[in-house]
Amino acid sequence: MRTVELIRPVAPDRSRPSSCRTILPASSRVSVAGPRFAMPRPVLTSLIPVAATALLPVAAAVAVALAIDPDWAETAVRTASGLLVTAVLAVPALVMGTVLGTLVGLHAGLRRPSAAGFTGLLLGWLAPALPGFLIAAAALALVNELGGEPGGGLAGGALGGGTALALGWLVLALPAACQAARLAGPAMDAALDSGPVRMAEGFGYGPREILWHHAAPLALAPVAGGLGTAILALLAGAAAVESLFGLPGAGALLVEASRQGETAAGLLAFAMLSGLSALLRAGARGLQRRLDPRPADPRPADLRAGG
Repeated sequence: MRTVELIRPVAPDRSRPSSCRTILPASSRVSVAGPRFAMPRPVLTSLIPVAATALLPVAAAVAVALAIDPDWAETAVRTASGLLVTAVLAVPALVMGTVLGTLVGLHAGLRRPSAAGFTGLLLGWLAPALPGFLIAAAALALVNELGGEPGGGLAGGALGGGTALALGWLVLALPAACQAARLAGPAMDAALDSGPVRMAEGFGYGPREILWHHAAPLALAPVAGGLGTAILALLAGAAAVESLFGLPGAGALLVEASRQGETAAGLLAFAMLSGLSALLRAGARGLQRRLDPRPADPRPADLRAGG
């Protein structure tokens, strides 16, 4: 048995400002025997076991491509450069969309009349109806109507490469923002009524401290948990954006290889996209464990060890 410290609840000190913490005297702490709970693992620890799994399909695809394509090295270099374009297109869009959607979703969960809260509610309602490939097709039609040529891609055209990339970020960030807002709003609403928040109110913590140090971590954990689905939708949308806007990414290479019947190029593109998806989803799982203050398994350590 290990010894842990429990803090007896005390009445809040009303003579102090509400933003100050209630400092408990040493006499209010007691020591009892009991097991400790495991702390959440960091993000890097979650990436280590997945790295080998993510590299296995890449290695298998390289082996198959070597067997069926004598010029596999050139194909591999072209696919790797395409994967870099996909990463530059997808990762910033995922980050921007998730951050913005989470912020407006948290405001919506507070149930206060504000522009950010209304935006969070709107994005949450639109989440199921805005897949990335549909937004890409609508953006393509709009640009064509305005006289642009997003098909010029990085090579130029009426719509230059930088503009095509920025438009791709916008197209892919919108579905990610919608999903983050849809998850963050109800999560914040539930976190404000949770036990840790009520306990913090009983200890006399200030509203701002309760919001950012107690309610926000509980609300952010479900958003990080939903990133796995967002990543899959993001990569599917990235393939559509690359094909429609003329960006030489791995998704566009996969579509083109499927049309031309190039098995080796298709296998390499599929394997590299699978590896990128596995790494991003592993990072999302690690982020969820890092943000969630609750233990992954509520059982004591000795019971978890015994199965």
